Amino acid sequence: MNTALRYGGLFGSDLGKPESFWISLRYFNLYRIAVAALFLGASWIYSDTFNLGTHRMDLFRGVCGAYLAFGVGFHAVLGVWRDRFNLQLSLHAFADIVAITLLMFASGGMRSGLGIMLLISLIGAALVAPSRLSLLYAAVAAIAVLLEQTYWVLAADASEASYLQPALFAIGCFACAGVTSWLAQRVSASERLARQRGQELENQMRVNRLVIAEMQDGVLVLDRDGHVTQHNPQAQVLLDPDNPQVQAVMKVQDAFTPSLMAHPDVLGTATGTGVAGAIVAIATAGAYTTKAGLTVTFAVMIAVALAGFAAAARATPRPALQSG
Repeated sequence: MNTALRYGGLFGSDLGKPESFWISLRYFNLYRIAVAALFLGASWIYSDTFNLGTHRMDLFRGVCGAYLAFGVGFHAVLGVWRDRFNLQLSLHAFADIVAITLLMFASGGMRSGLGIMLLISLIGAALVAPSRLSLLYAAVAAIAVLLEQTYWVLAADASEASYLQPALFAIGCFACAGVTSWLAQRVSASERLARQRGQELENQMRVNRLVIAEMQDGVLVLDRDGHVTQHNPQAQVLLDPDNPQVQAVMKVQDAFTPSLMAHPDVLGTATGTGVAGAIVAIATAGAYTTKAGLTVTFAVMIAVALAGFAAAARATPRPALQSG
């Protein structure tokens, strides 16, 4: 099988990587710079007081300096090159494994306690790395720790039983990388789903706005406080006080309102909505941009007024005729 084709997806170009991944990698690199500077400063100020560099102080300081230089270089590359994320992440992870293993060796091995720094690096890499790469980092870290312990067994006559702690640490590397990668994939899937749903909602709202804008009827959308949050052009035309057609409708309404208000109960019973509701409904329904619509409005309003007068006349009691 062609290895280049098999792993091309892991280390190939990935310009579409989310910005959050690059931000995480940048912060992770800042942590690397801080750790290297802290160890280097502590080795110069306190020497081997904290069991740092107790076996080889010169090696410890040299590795800290190189580790700090690599961190600064990685930070500079991240600022100018936003491609091949997995390749850059792998370089960062391998640098952590090599540097921390050498620092652990210079400080006396697993008993120095620096192995926990390696676990932190693996967890940070697994947060943004594919699962295969996360397990690769864990495997390389486990091999490095076991090789470091092998040196103490062969060169310093350490007991073979001392392999127990490195072996447990190697198991912890795989466990931390696997669990972290699984959780990160679930979070990433949820983020992609939320982004997709947000895009679909935005598209639907855009379609709704286009449909409302093309409607021949006026549409107003109000919030709970009665403020207009959305309207279409037809509503603006219908409610524009400078529109001559709207002004004509309002003049007819003003002319017939006093007569209709003289008999509100009768007209309210006839219409079922009241005088004000009838006039507003008629004026709104007839306020179109054509002369025919205005004619229909005027005719309907006159008919309603005459019907109101007739109903009022029928409701008025007539005096009884006296017999001669």
